[in-house]
Amino acid sequence: MNPMLSVVNITGIIIENLIENEIMGYNDLLSNLVNQTSESAKDIFVYSLCFLYLFDKIEYLPDLDALRLKA
Repeated sequence: MNPMLSVVNITGIIIENLIENEIMGYNDLLSNLVNQTSESAKDIFVYSLCFLYLFDKIEYLPDLDALRLKA
């Protein structure tokens, strides 16, 4: 197992990106994640978003196809 590709680490990177950019498009967030880690992160991306959503930390903005952190 590669610790860089764990759900916890990918979740942390997503949070960092959303702190820097208040609202990020789904594809932009995924692209940033792949650039910071590797192509393999695409497989973990959705699981990490589900993890954040489950704990009510992010919200999806369907009209923008974007995500943002909840306050």
